[in-house]
Amino acid sequence: MNEIELAGMYDLHIHSAPDLIARCIDDIEAARQAAEARMAGILLKSHYAFTCDRAQIAEKIVPNIKIYGALTLNESVGGLNVSAVETALRLGTTEIFMPTISAANHLRGERRQGGISILDEQSNLAPLLKEILALVSDYKAILGTGHLSGDEIKILVKTAKKQGLRKIVITHPELPLVNLSLDEQYHLSGNGVYFERCYASTFPLSGNVPLEQIARDIKEIGASSTLLTTDFGRADYPLPVKGLQTFVANLKKVGIDEKEIELMTKENPRRLLEG
Repeated sequence: MNEIELAGMYDLHIHSAPDLIARCIDDIEAARQAAEARMAGILLKSHYAFTCDRAQIAEKIVPNIKIYGALTLNESVGGLNVSAVETALRLGTTEIFMPTISAANHLRGERRQGGISILDEQSNLAPLLKEILALVSDYKAILGTGHLSGDEIKILVKTAKKQGLRKIVITHPELPLVNLSLDEQYHLSGNGVYFERCYASTFPLSGNVPLEQIARDIKEIGASSTLLTTDFGRADYPLPVKGLQTFVANLKKVGIDEKEIELMTKENPRRLLEG
């Protein structure tokens, strides 16, 4: 089989070294491999620190590729930390993710207590979130939902839309710890909401979601509101470029056509990044 052509595509979810978790690739090599594949851009994500400074260095070293950075609001950066969000955005961060490995929902999935919730004891959005959403809106950044629960995501998205955000990404909605039904995805959609469907979610250690389920969700909810990413970087997974090639090839096998692939890997990411 011919290798899938990635020219002009984006992968807006790559975990690279340096990190506290073993990674199969570092920032510079991730940039080089994406540039060699003639991709348009990649986004570096960390569960522990912001990556916009690293992204700027990688982009300076590696020509012909755009590198984007993110901040994830886990305990290592102070959780729902308004100052950290403002600092990251001033430094050029592209996406602000809600908590992932520190999320209360994530810890419940591991049968652990504690963690960060974006809701108060009355199930209302924590006051700090409105400040964070205002900053994300002011800087025209992307809001990612991370590893929040379905109930948290619904309240967050509703509030974000009311505050005028039009670049909202639901992170791996099929993942068991998020587990948004088609009906829930449908009601969340519209007004700048995108669904990020990750290849890693299909791997046994990262969710074991059937590829056919992801293809079904794309067809039902629409390619026009979908992003394809790898969420790769684990030391025991393929390299991100290879992962994106395989993801695209496998989706084509289960009925996703070329026009839909173009939307999800080129046009939609570009709209988010440039809008």
